[in-house]
Amino acid sequence: MGLTPARAGAIRFGGYEVRKLPSFKIAQLGIGLVPEGRQIFPNLTVRENLVAASANRLKSSDPWTIEKIHVLFPRLAERGANMGNTLSGASSRCSRSAAR
Repeated sequence: MGLTPARAGAIRFGGYEVRKLPSFKIAQLGIGLVPEGRQIFPNLTVRENLVAASANRLKSSDPWTIEKIHVLFPRLAERGANMGNTLSGASSRCSRSAAR
């Protein structure tokens, strides 16, 4: 993500050299950072957390949808109405990474 500068070598993504790009440019290429912490909105439902993080910023012709995320993570579908703070640590990481 460019948060810690590389000391040597090359870092390529999608045919682009990204080593010296600023973080916002790297993100525009489609690379996202999923922090280890829970990083969810505890006062929103699981579904609302997914919606909040699922914008199609790259204007993909086949963007992620809630339905596609539920296929990959069916337990999130089962817990859609639960509040974000009720998820286990692993489930909350899935909800954030799935929506990116």
